[in-house]
Amino acid sequence: MIADGLPPSGAATWKLSGLASGRYWPYAIVNQHDIPVSIQYWPRSVEVTNHAAPAVPTGVEATLTSGQVYVGWNGVQTATTYAIMAKPADGGTPVRDAVPASQVADQLTLGRGEWLITVQAVNAQDQASLPSAVASVTVP
Repeated sequence: MIADGLPPSGAATWKLSGLASGRYWPYAIVNQHDIPVSIQYWPRSVEVTNHAAPAVPTGVEATLTSGQVYVGWNGVQTATTYAIMAKPADGGTPVRDAVPASQVADQLTLGRGEWLITVQAVNAQDQASLPSAVASVTVP
């Protein structure tokens, strides 16, 4: 953080290794005599990619058939499981599910409304890919 009219008096190094792939919003706390006097979020988020994590699943599609939502995607070679997340577009409680890598589809029972669905590949070391592109479906 830089005070108006003063040069910076320190620097910070953010340790990003070991973090799961995803988007983070770092912040700094300025202490004066061990008392926090300012907390400031970095103006932009930081995207962390764990290169040991599996690739992002592609081709994610969601369709409504006989009252059930069917989600399908293209398999990822290094995945041992897939994590499926369905979030209500209006901000309600998400629905999560997981399937083994031998499956490249899942069936979800979702309530009424529009749902935004993503899939993540997870490897044997429990490292997850970034979420897939969003597929949406509306349950009447």
